[in-house]
This record gives sequence, C-alpha cells and structure tokens, in this order.
Amino acid sequence: MCREWLRGGRCRPEKIATPSGFRDEHPGLVSPTPSRATLSVSGATPAPPFESAHLDAAPPSSPSAGSRAGYARDPFLRVGIVVWLLALVPSLADVLPEDLELTWADEYSDVPTLALVLATASLLASRARERRERGFWRLLAGCTVTWLAVRALYLFVPWTERGIAFDLATDVLYLAGYFLVALALETPPDQPPEVGSRGRERRIESLGTLVFGFGLLTYFVLVPAVFNPEIYASWVPSMLLYAVLDSYLLARTVTLLRGGLAQGWTAPVGWLGATFGLWLVGDLTEGFMYLETIPFIEPGTPWDLLWALPPLTLLVAARSRTWSGGPAQGDVCLKETAATEKPAGSTW
Repeated sequence: MCREWLRGGRCRPEKIATPSGFRDEHPGLVSPTPSRATLSVSGATPAPPFESAHLDAAPPSSPSAGSRAGYARDPFLRVGIVVWLLALVPSLADVLPEDLELTWADEYSDVPTLALVLATASLLASRARERRERGFWRLLAGCTVTWLAVRALYLFVPWTERGIAFDLATDVLYLAGYFLVALALETPPDQPPEVGSRGRERRIESLGTLVFGFGLLTYFVLVPAVFNPEIYASWVPSMLLYAVLDSYLLARTVTLLRGGLAQGWTAPVGWLGATFGLWLVGDLTEGFMYLETIPFIEPGTPWDLLWALPPLTLLVAARSRTWSGGPAQGDVCLKETAATEKPAGSTW
C-alpha cells in the first residue's frame, strides 16, 4: 500500500521624537505639557508623552514568555492536541482490524487536525484588520482545502480503481496546495500591500511562482506519467517533486525570519518553517523507501509520528498568531510610513 501523508516581534518601532521648533510653529497641533506642579495641585497622574505611550512602550513580557503563556492557556490548542493524539491511537495500539487500521493510518488520520487548521485559518482571516494578513490566512486555508480534497478522493475512489489518472489528480491537488503556501510567503505578511510599480513587480513575481510550479509538475509528474508510467507509478518522481517544494518553502521562511518580522509574526512563521522541515524529512524518507535505499515502513506503527507531526505544528503555527492579538497599531503605522517615505538623498 502506498503511503500518503500531509503536504502534511523581533523589531519594535523606534521612538519618534518631536522636531525642535515644531511646538512653536504649530501650537494648535501639539498640546502643551502640564508641569508637575500643576498636576500635583489637581491630583492628576502625569501622562506619558504621545510617542512614549503609544510607540515606544515596552511590552509587558518578552515574546518568548508570551509564547509560553499562549501554549499553556490556549484551550483550542489543547483540544487540538487531544484530537491529534486520539487520531494516533489506531497506529499506537491495536484497537482496529488490521485492514481498517492500515487504511486509517495511511489516508485519514490527519483529517481531524486538518479540519482544526482550516477552522483556525478561516477565523483568523475573518478577524484580520489588514488586507495582507487576510490574504495570508485565506491562502493557508485554501491550501488545507486541497489536502482535504485529496482525502475525499481516497474516500470516493476505491483502492482497486486507483491508477495513473488518480495519482495525477492527487499530485495536482498537492501542487496547488504548495502553490497557495508559496504565494502566502511571497512577501512578509506583516507589511502593508504594495502599490504602484512595486505592486506590479509583486504580481509578476507571483506569476513567476506559478510558472515555476508548472515547470516542476511537468518535469517530475507529467513527463514520467506519459513516457514512463512504470516509473511514475513507483511514486519516486512525486517524492522528488515534494522534496524540492519542501526545500523552497523552508528556504523562504528562513529568509523571512532573517529579514526581521513584527513580534506577532515571528512565532507563526517559525512554526511554519518547522512544518516545512518535517515535510522535507518525511518526503525524503518516503522517497528512499520507494527507491529501496532503506527498508519500507508500513503504516499503522509508531513510525507514523514522523508523518503525523506536520499537521500538529501547522495548527500551532496558526494558533500562535492569536496569542499576539494581531499587529500593534504602532507597527502598522511605522511600516506604512517606511513603505511610502523616501530616505534622504534617495532618487527612487
């Protein structure tokens, strides 16, 4: 039986100082700062300056502390972990007949966790304040839909009727999921939408990603399926295709993390990178099995953990975004300013 598995704030805004003379030239725009003597008479508490109160205030705790608190306090994530563990029970304990156990472990064990990922991504998309973030979570939700569509094919097409056409359909659906994730990671999700010439360049880059994916599909799937169906039926070309796409997505997340992300995005993108790394390990392992370089690992064993972890890390990636409560207003303002203002001495 052929194994199938899931395609499976570092920066804070700088303090914005009021230019000297600005208060004298624009007295109506800047409120005078009351003296401490006046405040002591009225009993009021001195309010922090605007820039200190809104843009330079230190977070109440470090990002790592917030993440640890999120892991511990997120009830949805706790439910997701329980669901994930229950889905692994047939693989870890002989509670089902052998045929049913193999079918569940090989084709359907990740469906409950994928459904939770889809629900989380859809909820984040509906609650996102920025268009870029809404698009990011919609693309991730669409990717999850393509994986669930593959599981639906398993349900409606019996094993005895699956052939080259069925394998082509699953490869196309998986590639569509990869393409949606690649589009989501094309630009940093914490930046505002780009307009003008830069926006057109981004659309051309997205088109290039589509052409790149179609080229990989042609080379690794269509050509072997047409000219050497026996090789294609071995699943080796498909595993090579998935490994190449895993490597691309992993490299993209590393680039985003190295480039600096807002505090609320470091954890989600980091967990996505962990997911892509697990995908790569699983696809390479599976490819080596089909090449007979290593012994074949039957589904329905504790080794299923290798292929079962990516859905869980994907769920953690989505849920970790909720712990930050969305991007801070100061981050959004500064990013929009950086995207529209030209540096001194710049000619473009």
